[in-house]
Amino acid sequence: MHATRSMSALLDEDFETARRLSDQAVNTPRAHFYITLIAALASELSGARGAAERYRDLALAQRSDASAELFFSAFPFQRTSDRDRLNGAFRRLGIA
Repeated sequence: MHATRSMSALLDEDFETARRLSDQAVNTPRAHFYITLIAALASELSGARGAAERYRDLALAQRSDASAELFFSAFPFQRTSDRDRLNGAFRRLGIA
């Protein structure tokens, strides 16, 4: 539930709320690597670079082939602006 609300906040450009909710989501038992990627994106977009890098590293530890392409295949976005914003955050984090 926190991850879904976090993604919604990301799309609404409420990055601080997205970061707070994704922090809660990623700390739930057996959180999926997609949730960790959402936390990395929310942290990057809210300006919390250290947290973004930690979540990036955790996502890659959870799944070594984690990538923007894999993320967008699971979460297709209709609005180009949303995809571009998230893709920019992935690039800044070094996730291709």
